[in-house]
This record gives sequence, C-alpha cells and structure tokens, in this order.
Amino acid sequence: MICSTAIECLLNFWHIGLRMGGGIGDALDRQSFKFGSKGLYYEKIIFEILYYIIINLILINIFFGVIVDSFNDMRDKTTKSTEDRENRCFICNLDRFNSKKGDFEDHRKNEHYLFDYVYVYLFLSNKNPQEFSAVETYVWSQINQHRTDWYPEAEDEPIEI
Repeated sequence: MICSTAIECLLNFWHIGLRMGGGIGDALDRQSFKFGSKGLYYEKIIFEILYYIIINLILINIFFGVIVDSFNDMRDKTTKSTEDRENRCFICNLDRFNSKKGDFEDHRKNEHYLFDYVYVYLFLSNKNPQEFSAVETYVWSQINQHRTDWYPEAEDEPIEI
C-alpha cells in the first residue's frame, strides 16, 4: 500500500503524478514517505511541483501563445491582402464601397484593366527608345525609376459633363 492517510495519498498523488509522462520526476531518484527522510521527501515534492508550474504551465504556454499570435498575424495579413485585392482598384486605389463612378467591376475591367498596364510595359520594353513619343519617354522613365506617378489617381467626385 502506497499511503495510509489522506495527506500521504495527496503527497503521493502529486509526487507520482508529476513523475509520470516524462516529467522531471522520471529523471530523479524516487523518495519514500515512509522509509526515507520526510524532509527530503517534502523538498522533492515542492521542487517537482515548482518545476512543473514554471516550466510546463508558464513557459510552454508563453511559447504556444507566441506561436498562436504569429499565426493570427499571418491570417490577418492574408485577410487584408485578399480584401484589398477584391475591394480596391490596383491602379487608382479606388475603394469598392466609396466608388461613385458606377459599377466597380466595370471600372476595374474597362477603365483600369491591369493587363493594359502590362501591355504598356511590354510595348515600351520592345520599342526602340529613340522612337518614343514624349508621353512614352515619361512613362518609360517612371517605370525605370520604379515610380507610379504615371498611374491615374482616383477622383473624390465624378466629373460631370
């Protein structure tokens, strides 16, 4: 029999429970409540409980909290990127919900179709620079400087004719 009183059972429960499953108690020598020094037994139980609380409960939860927080940040960035891609015009940064020009999808497909700008880049990169017009020279210099000044900007109010 491992214990004869309630306090012995509680101490053995903490002692053996912390030793099970790869805890620090598995690496240390076993102390007996009945046949060894009770002071050493109490010290060992206190040490194992503090070790369990500090390492297993606090530090591991801090570590997992950092991991979960990192995944939340990555998910938020992905969500924001997806929302921007779906709800903003890439060229003029016009917001879908603040668009006063009519249909937003029509704006993105007709007025600021992304591949038209790719076509401008390909057209200018395959053309002899000495044959550029003034506008083409300006656009090509802006592209080479990695600037977007040549992109049209969103207007706050639609132009009424």
